[in-house]
Amino acid sequence: MRQPREFIKNRSGGSYLHVYNHITSEKSGHYPLADEIHQDKFFEICTDYLVKYNLEVISTVCMGNHFHMLVYCPEEKLSLEQATIAYNDFHAHKKYPPKIDEDSYETEHVKQHCNDISEFMREVQRTYSEWHNKICGFKRGGHLWQARFQSQLIQSSTYLWACLRYIEMNPVRAGLCSTPGEYSGSTFGRWCQKGKH
Repeated sequence: MRQPREFIKNRSGGSYLHVYNHITSEKSGHYPLADEIHQDKFFEICTDYLVKYNLEVISTVCMGNHFHMLVYCPEEKLSLEQATIAYNDFHAHKKYPPKIDEDSYETEHVKQHCNDISEFMREVQRTYSEWHNKICGFKRGGHLWQARFQSQLIQSSTYLWACLRYIEMNPVRAGLCSTPGEYSGSTFGRWCQKGKH
């Protein structure tokens, strides 16, 4: 059974985390997160799940075969009322959306896990894997992700700033662009190009 990670436990003022993972591929030169369609889907899935999580994704970059995120996990959990609204909003786009109230198991589950990065990443990676395997043009075997996501707890403002720069400068260091604002596979690039974060 999957154990919660130690840094998920509440800390005064919340926690900043550098989260990342790599894709495993049976095909040499296959980079699922390199093209715009895959990047758009990854951002869409992250945005969709944030509806029911009390988390802030400060920065994300998709780099072909891996991604990086800078995430803030606040100490506060959602109230039962907020958890009910979040659950119903998350399912509102379905043809027959379930409706729950504050006494339901689902509300308590959302409230309990609303600032749990492990739960958020599990849902994001699973949903992206299902979508990718469905549209994939060749047969794959095994998991899409090399392993469970990796993370580092950020404990100083200096490290926080350095981590943000590291994430946003990834495509520049890889030679994909000359400035981070030119790269549409990152939150900063999307903000520079479309005015949306």
